Amino acid sequence: MPTTQPMTPIGRAQGYPSFKQAGMTLEKFSSILLRNLQFRTCWSHVTNSAFIKELVNLGDSITVARQPTIQVEPYVKGTPLKIKTRLGQPFKLTMDRACRWGQFYDELDLRRTHIKALTSSTVTAAADAVEEQIEREAFDWIGDKAPACNVGNEAGLRSHSYQLGTADHPVLVTRSNIAQYLMQFSPVLDETNLKNESGSRSVIMPTIAAYYLRSSEKLLDASQIGGASSLKTQQLGSLMGIGNIYISNLLEPNELGAFPVIYLAKEAVSYALAAQRTKTKEDPALLDGTLLHGWALYDWGVTREEGISIGWIKPNETALTVYNG
Repeated sequence: MPTTQPMTPIGRAQGYPSFKQAGMTLEKFSSILLRNLQFRTCWSHVTNSAFIKELVNLGDSITVARQPTIQVEPYVKGTPLKIKTRLGQPFKLTMDRACRWGQFYDELDLRRTHIKALTSSTVTAAADAVEEQIEREAFDWIGDKAPACNVGNEAGLRSHSYQLGTADHPVLVTRSNIAQYLMQFSPVLDETNLKNESGSRSVIMPTIAAYYLRSSEKLLDASQIGGASSLKTQQLGSLMGIGNIYISNLLEPNELGAFPVIYLAKEAVSYALAAQRTKTKEDPALLDGTLLHGWALYDWGVTREEGISIGWIKPNETALTVYNG
């Protein structure tokens, strides 16, 4: 009867060390992931992310003050100044939103791919996944944060003359009117007396709107619309009268086929993000493999609601006409 020999553990292929052996320490991996998140997430570019390095642990918080309203009165000689204090209610920005990610590589994965290439692709993929989760949450959250005067088909605090659309009654947009539609948002914010100190203004719109804008006859030079992009949300550039332009596949249509359009000033929303330590675990219980997992902490809040406007559009023109014979 033949004797049985115990199985020897699978050794790592020569030249293909583990993640830890390759120098992918927790701190290094997390810092690279955070840089990728800051670059890829449009939310950090269109909001005030000044606190992004101050809040790094779950439960950390900071009180964000809203801009005061200064009272002015006619000067009458010999009369005291009537002291009036009008401050918007401050809020606390707390790192209590979180998401986590994980990726397992077995021994065969590590043998087939150079370890440095694998770690690089893992960082990129993790940043893409976390970025998508954050932006989905943010776009859903901001939907009802604009004041009544900055939404609807009678928008404008003073004129009530801007047609931004609603979920039930969206504006029908085409290549011919998309530029005109988008140019309504900045005047809507202007009518609230939002000052230039509120920061740059940005619009986030669905991808089909970008096609209309790129091919709009009202743009003298459509080639100026285009630039670096990320996985789910792309920055097209900027246009006078509109601001910074982003398109996103994360803006979902409703049952009518209408898409939301988000417009905001940078100081309207404060945002904080931190990528916590990424962990690597190598253990025989993991079937001779390596598990990487980590999490991101984040939070946001409205500091100036008058700097937010929401619209709804419905595409009303096909990209091309198909010949039917």
